[in-house]
Amino acid sequence: MIRFQLANTELVIDPPNGSRYGFPKPMPTGWVQKTDAEKRAWYIKEGYPAEVIDSYGTSVPSMLWHRTIED
Repeated sequence: MIRFQLANTELVIDPPNGSRYGFPKPMPTGWVQKTDAEKRAWYIKEGYPAEVIDSYGTSVPSMLWHRTIED
């Protein structure tokens, strides 16, 4: 596996209409290994409404990108 790091960036996640709920937010470590239930719990803890999550079924469609970290 090839790993690389983009200097001075962080990976962020932004679900649909995320700006209404304080997104985008830095993606938690180990996101890919988390179960759907763990991801759902994280979204709710971060302020995304459970009823909106439930409307998507088993996974929340989200945009991901690297954001520059300001010093």
